[in-house]
Amino acid sequence: MDTPDFFSDINMTPFVDIVLVLLIIFMITAPMLESDMDVQLPTTQADPSTNRPKAFHICSIQKNGKIQFLKRRFNRVSELKTFLHRSKMKRSNPVFIRADRQVRYGILASVLSVFKMSGIQNVSLVTQYEP
Repeated sequence: MDTPDFFSDINMTPFVDIVLVLLIIFMITAPMLESDMDVQLPTTQADPSTNRPKAFHICSIQKNGKIQFLKRRFNRVSELKTFLHRSKMKRSNPVFIRADRQVRYGILASVLSVFKMSGIQNVSLVTQYEP
């Protein structure tokens, strides 16, 4: 009697399909993780800018003064200053500051000053457009 020949290789097609779907999911959700701090932006009636640069950084400031920049959290402005002093990030990319509407003016002014002193000249405040 002849023994049947069995094909014992693993079919990789379903595995590759799953990996590609996961890759697409991570590519879509990764930009959303940058601004995971709960911030209520102040509203303005100025038209939103349509000329958004291709590369930029977002700095979020909560109403309690906690700061998030480049996926790092800072409890004080001095910690952000130390980080920027040691960081090798591109200084030419603009920074958009998302500050909660209840942030104390002194904290916001200090953060703006820290960015300017670190060599980042293009710093803007983000607001919510209300027509």
